Amino acid sequence: MESTIAFLSQGRLFVKELGKSIREIESRFANDAMERQAKDRNTNAWRARSGVWGNMGMAPPRWSQWEGEDAGDARRRIRFAGLARGSKPGTLLYVLDMENVNGLFEYDLNTDIEKRLIHRNGFVARDLVCHPDCGELAISISRDDGSSHLAVSDSEGRFWSHVAGGDSLDQMPSWIAGEGRKLVCQSAAIGRNEAGYFRGLGPYAIERFDLDHEGKVETVLVEDHNDLLQPMVLPDGSLLFIRRPYKPHGHQRVAPIEILKDICLFPFRLLRAIGYFLNFFSMMFSGKPLATTMGQRQSAPQDRFLMLWGHMIDTKRALRQAERGTGEGLVPRDWQLIRRTTDNTEVIVAENVLAYDRGPSGQLIYTNGTTIFALSGSGERTELCRDTMIEKIVCVS
Repeated sequence: MESTIAFLSQGRLFVKELGKSIREIESRFANDAMERQAKDRNTNAWRARSGVWGNMGMAPPRWSQWEGEDAGDARRRIRFAGLARGSKPGTLLYVLDMENVNGLFEYDLNTDIEKRLIHRNGFVARDLVCHPDCGELAISISRDDGSSHLAVSDSEGRFWSHVAGGDSLDQMPSWIAGEGRKLVCQSAAIGRNEAGYFRGLGPYAIERFDLDHEGKVETVLVEDHNDLLQPMVLPDGSLLFIRRPYKPHGHQRVAPIEILKDICLFPFRLLRAIGYFLNFFSMMFSGKPLATTMGQRQSAPQDRFLMLWGHMIDTKRALRQAERGTGEGLVPRDWQLIRRTTDNTEVIVAENVLAYDRGPSGQLIYTNGTTIFALSGSGERTELCRDTMIEKIVCVS
């Protein structure tokens, strides 16, 4: 039976319900914030026509040839950063990233009502999960030093307490049903130099936290040459997780053809850079471009890269390969969804897995970044929907 699916794609929230087309969920709070920002810009628009440039009878310089007449209408970046199933049927929890200000919200799909739980500065949260029994929230919060730790609260986002952790990235928490206040998460140690600056990440391991016993930490599984991601403990004690090859920080294989291409195109790229540099001064002082094509307004470039737990994915290249029929999506075949039983027997459930979830009824869904599939008990997969750059999925019901 097909379930209601919610997913994040390029910072936007979408829902696919049974028998219906995909619809986008918009935050009323975010829309109101954007309207207030637009009013502030209109109120203070006179400032752009005053000052030194106004006294000289000149318009303020445009710092890029891509800016048009409404360049001052740039909006604050608002993205849906985290997503989880709520404690009540048909509800979602999500994090809104509004640059310096973040918020935690609850959304009821049945009534289309948004409820604000948290909204404050310095609340840099990403991954969150709701306890299936008591509704307690667990969330990964980033620190100023680049590390992240887990924190828990009640179902309303109150009475926060932080889970002790080291200099590491503790992400993707998941409650262990039927075992009180225990959870698992992916954790990677941070390597630093003598001055304390970031040097790299160790392999992601699976850690278990026992919050009923002062946050006791236990390493469930670790592998030297693999990252173990998005752990989830099933009711029978089996462990689900994504395994991918571990790549040290800065490790990148460059094909010889790419090096040759860079050498051949270097003179043309240098001339283009000089042209844009001179065009910048022409636009700044005269308001006219050196060439007609340079003065034309260009559309804002889309995000080409997607960062997934320390791996940079060239989405443009991956999508181009997907169009050729490779079927891999955004991640390669060596991103495997593994089921590890209590006797340490492992089974490959699916390949090309970027994210997955297990619904309340036991249905398993996963995505390769461009398509969402449902897996039956016999291993047969059914395509549910498609989109571009799917980063997170949740089985709502």
